[in-house]
Amino acid sequence: MGLLSDILSHKAIQYQAVAAAKQFVKRLPHERVGNQKLLAAEFEITQGHLLGYKRQAKLGVFGTSSLINGFRWGLIEAGYDKALAAKLSHELALKLSASK
Repeated sequence: MGLLSDILSHKAIQYQAVAAAKQFVKRLPHERVGNQKLLAAEFEITQGHLLGYKRQAKLGVFGTSSLINGFRWGLIEAGYDKALAAKLSHELALKLSASK
């Protein structure tokens, strides 16, 4: 919808981002992160969920950015390496920005 709706729904966006990060961490604990095949598969699922949320909530640029940043910080707060969280959030940004 745009900037105004993104600002008004900030709490809902953050909730969704953190929930996605928690689900990702639950499905892929720290000790299994080294398995690239499993990491890619689990991240693909997470991207699909967040893409669906973006479309359903009709997020604009600000909301999409907030969603990506919330996911990144959710991973960091769960103890994931900052470099990995940055890499995943960058890939998520590419995926979400490519879709309308």
